[in-house]
Amino acid sequence: MVARCQAKGPVDVSAQPNTDKPELSLPAATVDVTKACATLAAWDGTYNLDAKGAALWREFMGRFDSKDLGPAGALWATPFDPAKPVDTPAGLAPAPAGAPDPVLVNLARAVQLFDRAGQPIDAPLGDLQYADRNGERIPIHGGNSVDGTTNVVGYSSAPGSTTETIPKRSPVVAARTSLTKEGYMVNNGSSFMMVVEYGPAGPRAKVLLNYGDSQDRSNPVFVDSTRRFSEKNWRDIVLGEDAVKQQEGMQEETVSGAR
Repeated sequence: MVARCQAKGPVDVSAQPNTDKPELSLPAATVDVTKACATLAAWDGTYNLDAKGAALWREFMGRFDSKDLGPAGALWATPFDPAKPVDTPAGLAPAPAGAPDPVLVNLARAVQLFDRAGQPIDAPLGDLQYADRNGERIPIHGGNSVDGTTNVVGYSSAPGSTTETIPKRSPVVAARTSLTKEGYMVNNGSSFMMVVEYGPAGPRAKVLLNYGDSQDRSNPVFVDSTRRFSEKNWRDIVLGEDAVKQQEGMQEETVSGAR
């Protein structure tokens, strides 16, 4: 993809109207993709906080229809082969003859989105993607469905399994994107994560709960877990009754109820 865009300067794109929400329409334009191409060439392929190019790649991929990204989609040179499940689909489909190259067009569209949001296309992901915890903006790593990450994060305005008030997101800049002028707000995703090692000395485990104490905003540790998630600062799980009792602040309470 980089090789293809390096051979091209300005890219012409047609208007992309949105009759239901005209404010989400994209205009016809001639877009210089030089900086975008250089950003993707230098991108390390991760969705870490310091990754420059991750958000641009997200918006580029998000301009394709979902069917184009499928096992036999138009994006691939070689469609999925059940006999080669690891190696396929693979390769970038060649540019169509006598027609606009969808790869260059969608990269230009991505540049348009960043321009409308007032955000630099080479901004580190952590500058754009964040969680709002009691008004504190905490940078968040990870991606969504088109990013192909296992660390999945995103935003939803629908009520979930928590009584916490859902933070209101600014309007998105276009259809089929979660980018706003403030970046990408995150309020759901990976949530509870645990890794366990079964060794000769017994199990060891680390855990993260990125939402924290989401039921009580007045709790002094309300944002602590989200900060730890942002920092990838895993917490060791305390295993064994003796080890639990030795923890600072440990309290024991016996609860009984009528039958």
